[in-house]
Amino acid sequence: MEYTIKPCFLCDAESKQSDTDHDNRSLVTCSNEACGQYEITHSAAISIVSSTFIKGALRKLVNKRHGDYGHFDISRPDKQIKWEWIAKQ
Repeated sequence: MEYTIKPCFLCDAESKQSDTDHDNRSLVTCSNEACGQYEITHSAAISIVSSTFIKGALRKLVNKRHGDYGHFDISRPDKQIKWEWIAKQ
C-alpha cells in the first residue's frame, strides 16, 4: 500500500496516509499516539478541519481504543459526523 506523509486530520502531527475506497477515504496512521490509526472519509475530514471541539472529541475516542486490534472509521453520512470501531479479525 502506498502512502504519503501529511498532517493528521485530528492533531496536525505528521501521519502516513493511504487512499482507500476508490480514493473516497484515507487510512491514517498518526505519529501521535493519542490518535494512532483511523480511517476517515474525505467529506468528514473537510467538515472537522475548523472544529477543535470535534477534533478533540474524536481524538479522545480514538485514544481509548489505542492498542486494540482495529481502527476507528470516521464518516459523514447525512451531514453528521459518525464514528465506529472496526475490529480486525
